[in-house]
Amino acid sequence: MNALHGFADFLGRFLYRTRPSHVAVAFDESLTSSFRDEIYPDYKANRETPPAELKQQFGYCRKLVQSLGLADFSSTRYEADDLIGTIAQRLRAQGFSVVILSADKDLAQLLEEGDMLWD
Repeated sequence: MNALHGFADFLGRFLYRTRPSHVAVAFDESLTSSFRDEIYPDYKANRETPPAELKQQFGYCRKLVQSLGLADFSSTRYEADDLIGTIAQRLRAQGFSVVILSADKDLAQLLEEGDMLWD
């Protein structure tokens, strides 16, 4: 249960310390069914699927997010990165700046003036 514990600890500390007005959490479900696989069948072909125990913990993480009343998003067609980019664009159109929390440095390409990437 290390993944669930780490996620719950991180999320709790983040919410307590920053008191954000809006929060969206994106989860990956498209590890083998992304639209990218249709374009390029070898996309992430060497990536191993997570073990069943870890996959179960991801489900618990999602239930935690939902129980806290936070917006959660996932798709069998789009990766979490795609969802984050879409959410960011829609919020910017409403006048918000965006803070993306991720260790994935590739998400920096989604940033616009006034946005931040937290690792």
